[in-house]
Amino acid sequence: MKTVREVRAKRAERKRRASGAPGTDDPIMLRILKLLDEGQITRKELLKKAGISPSVFSRWAAGTSSTYMMHMDDLARALGVTTTYLLHGSEEEAREGEQWTITPAEYQIVLKMRRLPEQSSQALIRLMDAMLADLHTASC
Repeated sequence: MKTVREVRAKRAERKRRASGAPGTDDPIMLRILKLLDEGQITRKELLKKAGISPSVFSRWAAGTSSTYMMHMDDLARALGVTTTYLLHGSEEEAREGEQWTITPAEYQIVLKMRRLPEQSSQALIRLMDAMLADLHTASC
């Protein structure tokens, strides 16, 4: 017989998968949790400095919500790191690649694309490439 904790964990995982939220396997949320584990700031202090409610943060950590992307600047400031670190894992890693940031709306699109079957995802990428090429040609 399953424990109440196991039933709740399974229910939360189903809800996380259905919503497309990244969950604790998301590298950004893992970095945030790692910084908290390192003990330079407590969860309570982080939430107060960033202006986030404990229930919202719990949903982020459980993977039932991914709205933390809209609070990246506040979270980075409160944790004493850059948004580049939260997004890429290290300043060097960010410098090696292109310098870019992703908006919350773009992040939501990426999450939706990840849920598509591979064939559909590739077809969508080809369509977007063609559309961008047309827009580039029209603007020149």
